[in-house]
Amino acid sequence: MTIVSGQVTTVAVTADLGNLTSGRAARDDYIRSHAIESAKFPNARFDLTSPIALPPGTRPGTKLHENAAGRLTLHGVTRDVTVALDARWNGSTIDVVGTAPILLADYGIQPPQTSVTSVGDHGSFELQLRFRHAR
Repeated sequence: MTIVSGQVTTVAVTADLGNLTSGRAARDDYIRSHAIESAKFPNARFDLTSPIALPPGTRPGTKLHENAAGRLTLHGVTRDVTVALDARWNGSTIDVVGTAPILLADYGIQPPQTSVTSVGDHGSFELQLRFRHAR
């Protein structure tokens, strides 16, 4: 994340989907080989496409709610998304949580279907990040 002149100008976040675990080996294997196919598409990425203006006088302790326009790459497909973000500047760090709805078909993802369960065609992209100043 880059902040210049009171604006968040750049955000680029890559997630290693190969590290996703559910606590159940069979489910984890299924996710790696089916659904999001993390063995074939190991990374997801979000890139901010429009700057986010910070309110004047933003200081440590400030909580913000903003929408971030960006590009989400998932399962090898890149699409425009708007992520609802809640952020808090803690002085030395900025904590950010956010979510955006997604349709699995938009990313070429087949909803998981087994003899035990099936999943709908929609989901959400969620993030929880902590940014520290690069020194």
